[in-house]
Amino acid sequence: MVYYSHEDVEERMKEKAMLKQRLQDAVKYCRENQCGAKKALNSNEIDTKGVALRTLNRAIKDSINPKQENKIFSSVTRDQRSILTDVERRDLAEAFARSANNTHPWTRTDIRERIIRILCDRNALSKSSKLGSAQRNILRLTAAEQHCIESDLAHPLPSDEWFVRFFAEFHDIIKVKVIQRVESKRLATCNEENQYNHFFSPEGLENRMIKYGIMDPITRTFDPRRLLNLDETPEQHNKV
Repeated sequence: MVYYSHEDVEERMKEKAMLKQRLQDAVKYCRENQCGAKKALNSNEIDTKGVALRTLNRAIKDSINPKQENKIFSSVTRDQRSILTDVERRDLAEAFARSANNTHPWTRTDIRERIIRILCDRNALSKSSKLGSAQRNILRLTAAEQHCIESDLAHPLPSDEWFVRFFAEFHDIIKVKVIQRVESKRLATCNEENQYNHFFSPEGLENRMIKYGIMDPITRTFDPRRLLNLDETPEQHNKV
């Protein structure tokens, strides 16, 4: 009988978890690049150490079988009014969140373009002669997805109602913020009276500069070394 120490058990469990993660990454690589298991195992883009070809082929087959628990596509059981699969919607939400974190958030037009791109790619894959009839049926577009591809700029799809449900479904990933417009408020207060009061009223800029010894009260001039930049950091001048 072989006895394993606590450290050995932990190490074996860690290796098993890493192998499982490599297998999942390989399946995802095959799905995104529309390639077979051999190409994934020979790729330098992902780590497939310890992943067997037979195991990967089985995992790919299971991932597109609608009878499996971890299915990717399920148009057999999907409502014909649905747009994108569960996995596709989550991938889209995560990509949208990354765009916002990079200070370049997508607009709804950008999201619509990406949805149509996803649907067109899946539609083309569903017509591939390399797939069996069952796999092509799984990838086939729903009626709503077909309408998205055929929609025009005057009546863009998905609809605004779809976006409301989409943001609500992934509220843990997407944080909706409303930008407050301040231009109109600034324009309403930018008039001659307010400008004069800002500079020349009893509490205006000129009197405050005189009060704190920055400006000469007679000549109304001040030392240029006291000038400030727009970001309120002192501008350095050499003494003459």
